Amino acid sequence: MTMIEPYLKQYQLSYPHDRVQQLNEFVRLFLEKNQVLNLTRVHTDEEFIVKHVIDSLMVDHFVDFRPGQSVADLGAGEDSRGFRLRL
Repeated sequence: MTMIEPYLKQYQLSYPHDRVQQLNEFVRLFLEKNQVLNLTRVHTDEEFIVKHVIDSLMVDHFVDFRPGQSVADLGAGEDSRGFRLRL
């Protein structure tokens, strides 16, 4: 099991294996760079995963994204909320 899978299960989010791998890589790289650049004020891996990654993915409970669909991300700001649209 990867670092993000328990959280995906806990919050009832399901993605294909390749997407889960992308999420894990994103988390790994972000946490690695955060140690050097202080990209966010999270103090633990779990805090980052829940407050940034899972929070961003929760939109999937409310919106049915389809291939080729146009979506506008208004107000994502400097946070990681908009990265879900890339997946």
